Amino acid sequence: FADKVDSTSISNNAPRQLTVDREGLIWIGFDDAAGLNGFDPQSEKAKRYYVKRGQSGYLQGRVTGELLADGDRIYLGTTAGFEYYDKKSGQFHFFPFLDKTGDTIYYQVRTLCKTRDGKIWMNMPDDGLRVYDSVTHSIAPYQPPKAGNPLPVITDIAEGKDGILWLSNANSLWSLSLDRSVLQQHEAKLIGQDDREASYGKLYVDRYGGLWMNSQYFDPRRNIFQYHQILSDKDQKPYFVEGAGEIDDSTLIVIIKDENGQFIFYEYNLNTRGASKIVFPPSSSLLESDFSPTDSNWRRIRLNQEIYFYNLVTKKLYPFIIRKKGRKDIPPYAMGTAFDQQGNFWMSTWGDGLIRVRNEVWKQGKDTITSFDQWLADAPGPTIPTNDLLDLMVDSRNQVWLGCSIGGLVRIDANTDEFYYYDFEKGANTVSDTYIFDIIESNDRNIWISTNSAGLNKYDVETQQFTIYNEQSGMLDEDLFFLATDNEGHLWMNTTSGITHFHPKTEKFTHYNQLDGVLAWQTTSGRVRKSNRLIWSGNEGFIVAQLDSVKNRRAYPSDLRIGEIRVFDPGSKSLQGLAPKQWEENTLNLSYRENALEIRFAVLDFRNVIKHRYQYALTQGRDTNWIDLSS
Repeated sequence: FADKVDSTSISNNAPRQLTVDREGLIWIGFDDAAGLNGFDPQSEKAKRYYVKRGQSGYLQGRVTGELLADGDRIYLGTTAGFEYYDKKSGQFHFFPFLDKTGDTIYYQVRTLCKTRDGKIWMNMPDDGLRVYDSVTHSIAPYQPPKAGNPLPVITDIAEGKDGILWLSNANSLWSLSLDRSVLQQHEAKLIGQDDREASYGKLYVDRYGGLWMNSQYFDPRRNIFQYHQILSDKDQKPYFVEGAGEIDDSTLIVIIKDENGQFIFYEYNLNTRGASKIVFPPSSSLLESDFSPTDSNWRRIRLNQEIYFYNLVTKKLYPFIIRKKGRKDIPPYAMGTAFDQQGNFWMSTWGDGLIRVRNEVWKQGKDTITSFDQWLADAPGPTIPTNDLLDLMVDSRNQVWLGCSIGGLVRIDANTDEFYYYDFEKGANTVSDTYIFDIIESNDRNIWISTNSAGLNKYDVETQQFTIYNEQSGMLDEDLFFLATDNEGHLWMNTTSGITHFHPKTEKFTHYNQLDGVLAWQTTSGRVRKSNRLIWSGNEGFIVAQLDSVKNRRAYPSDLRIGEIRVFDPGSKSLQGLAPKQWEENTLNLSYRENALEIRFAVLDFRNVIKHRYQYALTQGRDTNWIDLSS
């Protein structure tokens, strides 16, 4: 529709922005003096509005930003700043941005977003966000929350179906809560047409509430796993989180590793997302404290190979160092720790086998413990199969469970020191892998084991039988890491593909991946806390999820289409497709010889195919129950 001769055509052949107003006029922005065109698709005629900087009532800048049609106004982001065209008066209105001296600053506004409260948000390069109020005809800078993440440089803005404000720049995605008080960064991998690195850019919210960035997709409706970070003051990159635990409903203790490999403790507020460093008072020996293994005010912390005890009330950190007498090199590399019912302290190590510090020894309160029992793989008598151990857990029956890197699972009766072996390579009723990563006890006192590459194992303590769950059982990924059990006895586990929920009674697996806000990352710890919150930490930050809301999330219906119907053809004795006109009216007339029917169908939603669920039913006769199909 561009014609150099016809003055009623659009200005040139390089339109930059488009929008449609309520009368159906198409408004076109140009990044040159052609400015703005109003194009009538019925008459195929255009009206041109040229840039005339300095002249009142005219367009002041080239249209480089978004066009937004709202009633009788067309809002524009231009090289001069923020402007709008009033169709009733035929006048342009320019809102200059002023510096501290009152002089006009010309900003190139590239994005505009009208929110449900009638306000218009716009980006200001290197200067945050501004908000236009159409009632007061004023523009004010947005003041980001003081606590939490700083406001990044924003290139685009969009409002979600739930009122959340989404912000993007070249390499990250952010959100502002409904009350605009919480700024959160989202690092979920975007889903696109290939596996290349996601590129954040133009934001668009579709009718389902899905968020599109160029050709990449993110589903904020299902972002039920809240992602938290503590950023480095130096380069604003997220710290590596060694672990996170609850102090109360709104406060966590978070341990990070800084650029120099040093550990720093923070108190982190989940509501404000503010973090404050904990400065430890000088610690003394554990004997001088009121430490008890059953006291809920104490946390056992492993930092690299060393063990510490932290008091939530006094905020003191007490070292618990184990060394052989006379040995000056590094202590054993601790992997798992636990107290048994006699108060003995057990520790699995990587390289130094199994260690037990008896109750009477650690109660002496010395900073360095040199007297302990040790089991090594090459020692005579009942012992461990390898010195490279992984997790350790003491159950409610006072049984010590060991996960080994070779040899599978070992159980030790803490009362008698008897050893019991469950080797993958020996016997039928045993674990499914030789490499055991994590061990937990569920509410029904059964033992659950995660393996390196052979799925989930359950040991029934009453029948002494193992049950193996793998891909054939409904798992997506058999490479498991940390296990956790919630208040209802459900299991949670993280894999290389995300987080999986398992219902022990129904034996049903539910999987959560990047579309739910779950990141595929290196994980350092994962447990469910007393508040029934899942806290998972790793190299990109930590995830917090209130499990009641996760399990009760609503399913979103999608458009289902029947693609083909095939029936048995007696002549060819095979299934043959019917012409669509034979079944599109939802009625089929079949003979008794056409006694086999095949229906091919699909949901036309490819954002998260793995979670599609189908049901079918015969609506006549006695079979009125819906029957589940696999995805």
